[in-house]
Amino acid sequence: MTDDWRAISEAALALEPVFVVGVPRSGTTALRSTLDHHPRFRAREVRSIETRIFVEPDATLDLGRPEAARLRTFLLDDDDAAARLERTARAVRDDGGTDDDLVRVFFAIAAAARGVERPLEKTPRHLDHLDAISRAFPRAQVLACTRHPVDVYSSYRKKKILKERQGTLTEKHRWLDKSPKGFARKYTGWVDAMTGAAKDDPRRLRVVRYEDLTADPRALLRDLCAFLGEAFEEHALFDALTVERDSFGSPRPGHRIVPNEKSWTEFLDEADARKVEKHAAGAMAALGYAPYVRRPD
Repeated sequence: MTDDWRAISEAALALEPVFVVGVPRSGTTALRSTLDHHPRFRAREVRSIETRIFVEPDATLDLGRPEAARLRTFLLDDDDAAARLERTARAVRDDGGTDDDLVRVFFAIAAAARGVERPLEKTPRHLDHLDAISRAFPRAQVLACTRHPVDVYSSYRKKKILKERQGTLTEKHRWLDKSPKGFARKYTGWVDAMTGAAKDDPRRLRVVRYEDLTADPRALLRDLCAFLGEAFEEHALFDALTVERDSFGSPRPGHRIVPNEKSWTEFLDEADARKVEKHAAGAMAALGYAPYVRRPD
């Protein structure tokens, strides 16, 4: 591969990456982990991580920094690919290239290192960067995951408890402390972004409801493969996956998709659930979600 960043960036415009984005705690990891086994997306080693490349494109300039470790992981810790990325990214900045160029260079080099023609990447926060995705990759497709807001907020509470028990709760987990109203406002913004993009170009973005994914994963994945223009490889997508659960009995990320057997009431009371539903009512209606809690007369 040439080190001419302009040539790499221009060639990368032809890539057709798939980005899994969405509401946190809505099945993004489960969906990406399953698609990881599809022949068109499967890397030399089934190992992925949230790159946050659209959030921090300058992380490509120095992969020795702690915040860039995720990029090395996505490159499968290929030293040659890492060195090429740093060298090329610095040339982009030295020559006045854009963030879009950095992103394209990263995925072009990553595709070669991972041994795939069609990169697959999951970072939920990239939902806030849909315009950047479209600019960088005109042929990209996006799977935007969502879930009933009460279930998501309950999962926030559960994750916080797990982190506290493990002694791993840190400042970076502040997002788990949102009030019901604050969470509902953020959730509404996410839903507005994904439904608006899907309406603007339904061929580029598909909204994926967690409830549909867990109720009948085969049917949903068959539909998503058709959306992505790929064959439905049932054995590849399901046979290699197992079911493992955390200490609360919930499926662990990265394993087989199974029906949700946990109730939001284990981690959330009705008062907070009612507040979430009140402030996220419009987003719920847009996604076809009915309230869980009866409003007081």
